[in-house]
Amino acid sequence: MQYSHKSKRNMLLFPKWACALMLLGTLGVLRAEDAVIYGTTPGTKASGPTTLTPASQTTASVEATKGTVSEPGSTSRSTVSAQSDSPSLSVNDQPITQVVLAATEDIVVKEPSNFAWKRKIVTTTFWVGQDANGYNDTTNYKSAWDANWTETFGGTDNPTQRFGFLPKGRFAVTQNPFYVALPFNDVKFPELARKWVPWYNKDFAKNNPYVSQCKGRWVEIQSQSGKVCYAQWQDVGPFRYDHAAYVFGKERPSTFNRAGLDVSPAVKTMLGLCGLDQCDWRFVEAWEVPHGPWITYGEQAILMAAIKRREQDKKTEAASGNTASTRRVSSRSTASTASAAD
Repeated sequence: MQYSHKSKRNMLLFPKWACALMLLGTLGVLRAEDAVIYGTTPGTKASGPTTLTPASQTTASVEATKGTVSEPGSTSRSTVSAQSDSPSLSVNDQPITQVVLAATEDIVVKEPSNFAWKRKIVTTTFWVGQDANGYNDTTNYKSAWDANWTETFGGTDNPTQRFGFLPKGRFAVTQNPFYVALPFNDVKFPELARKWVPWYNKDFAKNNPYVSQCKGRWVEIQSQSGKVCYAQWQDVGPFRYDHAAYVFGKERPSTFNRAGLDVSPAVKTMLGLCGLDQCDWRFVEAWEVPHGPWITYGEQAILMAAIKRREQDKKTEAASGNTASTRRVSSRSTASTASAAD
């Protein structure tokens, strides 16, 4: 079967990080709460944070035989049709925009998302563990959705002492260093979330009122020089927390400096930003995010978080075992003393 270069780019296969997560899940090293993949999982409708699918459910097989594929966004056990002399892959003689290997032996044909671009948005920089400064009294030791953000991240994401896209320091980063803040908090303003958030799920919100449906969503950012970066929404700001009409609508930022996007040091470095630059940004689905450092470092962070959790569990188990052993020895000693007294 012949594919054009363009067709290869349109084929979205399991990346290396997904394979690594499945392997760790099989070995019992990675637990679901250690590897939360936010956004829309291929073949599912967005309903808030989506946990990693167990490895037993992620076996995908594709039959390269003629057949049909269901409508975009739906799943089917039908097969892909492709003519060997055709320069591009096709389904019922129609070009495939995206072919995603789903986690249930199905093929899902998905159209690109249609989230609108926010153009020429003043962009500022912030970081995990940031202190207050002269123009902003907000600290970033915690985020709007994580009271222990600095600890969860692994330490302070120092913007001046860097090693590539990571901060220098004697700690392992346990979250994706490519992150952003946008001025809306869906947990604090549920009515606005219900009105504006396009992926809002009322059942999820009812059962999880204090869990954000925005945290972890992916965004694509373009600098005015044409550089591109992808990052995850992890905090709220700059300055405002209720500007849903801008984040999801057509309004413009209304802060004193017109800033509407905060980016992490890694994003700043990737885009080559300095000062109050302007960027374009938009939401994208998780399956649209191409491979890049935002995936590479995210993979490493997830794996490190799983390893650290495993080590902590072992320490807890060992401590519990020592306590139980001490109690047994103490009980036997008490019994022997009582027997001797008799």
